[in-house]
Amino acid sequence: FGTPEAAAITYTAVNDAPTATNLDAAQTTDEGVALDLTDIVITDPDGDTMTATLTLDNTAAGSLTVGTFGATTPTYVNGVWTATGTVADVNSALAAVELTPAANFDGTVNIATSVSDGTAAAVTGSKVITVIDGTYDVSGHAIDGYIEGATIFADEDGDRQWDAGEAKVTTGEDGHYSLTDAEGRLVLKGGTDAATGLAFKGLLEAPAGSEVVTPVTTLINKLMDGWSYSQADADAKVRDALGLNDDIDSSIDLTTFDPVEAAQSDVANTASMGAEVARQGVVIQNIITLAAATIRGADSGAEAIGWSGATSAVFKSIAHSIDSLAGDASLDDTAASFESLINGAAVYADLDATDQATVAAAADEVASVIVAGKVNLKTATEAIENAATFDPVAYLTALAKSAVVAQTDAAAAVQTAVEDGNTSGLVASYSAAALQTKLDNAAVGDVTGSADNTFTVTVQDVGGSNKFFINGVQQNNLELV
Repeated sequence: FGTPEAAAITYTAVNDAPTATNLDAAQTTDEGVALDLTDIVITDPDGDTMTATLTLDNTAAGSLTVGTFGATTPTYVNGVWTATGTVADVNSALAAVELTPAANFDGTVNIATSVSDGTAAAVTGSKVITVIDGTYDVSGHAIDGYIEGATIFADEDGDRQWDAGEAKVTTGEDGHYSLTDAEGRLVLKGGTDAATGLAFKGLLEAPAGSEVVTPVTTLINKLMDGWSYSQADADAKVRDALGLNDDIDSSIDLTTFDPVEAAQSDVANTASMGAEVARQGVVIQNIITLAAATIRGADSGAEAIGWSGATSAVFKSIAHSIDSLAGDASLDDTAASFESLINGAAVYADLDATDQATVAAAADEVASVIVAGKVNLKTATEAIENAATFDPVAYLTALAKSAVVAQTDAAAAVQTAVEDGNTSGLVASYSAAALQTKLDNAAVGDVTGSADNTFTVTVQDVGGSNKFFINGVQQNNLELV
């Protein structure tokens, strides 16, 4: 064997090119709605410094957001977004970047994507983003009972105040509205509840394009607006929270379903669903109004909170409770839960600490009034549901009577009692026999809407006196006009 000789071996490093996902992910957004771009995720075996570039083909379409992510701070100049740094930092920047469409822009924008380690050829793609014209035309009905003479508008800028240029109309017979070139959620204020014949207190909302505006659609919209739910997820969460899944077909769209009309259907299942959704709407609005009256009574600010602000705060408090529910759980309807809801609404109404304490002192009494009214209405409507023949007029009348007492008489009494600092008599006045007497004597308006404005007038003996009855409902006075 020969003598071993040394051999020199030279190792030459080979660069591994980075890879990236979602370089070509197409997406859609509505006009004026920021879009979180589908995350581009970079992988690089070498751990090199990365540069990611996103380039808009039309700078008039909008802009891309920037921020600071570890040691990386992206830039956005003349339509070009650039981030350079470690793989982790650049990935964080890519996960956060959003497209903010320009005002009134709709159409397609292409975003050229590029990822480079500075050595290998860049990996590239193109994201096609479609920005949909956010305007729509819609016709529908405003409903607690039908709300007539109300202002309804499309809230393009999201401030719940009508601004010049936003589509607006006054609701007509049966709360009917038609809007053209509308954009944004629907907001309703004022008007008269035809079922009670009394002024409607507060504010209702519905997602853009809704064909009904109701207390139920308001909860759906609050979850979308304040808790970032999609409309489908908000709808599902509200159904669970209100326990609607046992009574309402999943095919029913709560943003298009007219419960007053449905309750009068000759199809038993449709009538049953209409009655239940109508009942839920009245129950919600009763709670909203009584809690709002508490807030108004406690508010000592120089500019007293109005019904719109107070009711909106209560809707937010309910939406918060719904969002906090685990899985498909339903809302608790105990006095303790309503007391918590009222106190939460005081926070959302931005009452100061002293006024919040005033609310807290009254909340247990008001909560008991809410429970008494809710239980009474459930008992009355179940009796009608369980009768041999379902009477929709009697059912809708029971709802209207409950609304008259809760949203007018009881609400006024609550506000006054809270203002005076003495709520001790509320429960006695609005529960048990005292409540029933008020309900029996409550006068109602047009509970059915114009589709059924045929009236049967009879005279019946009541306690030795002749009384007028219209469609089976006692009236204290009958005036022909």
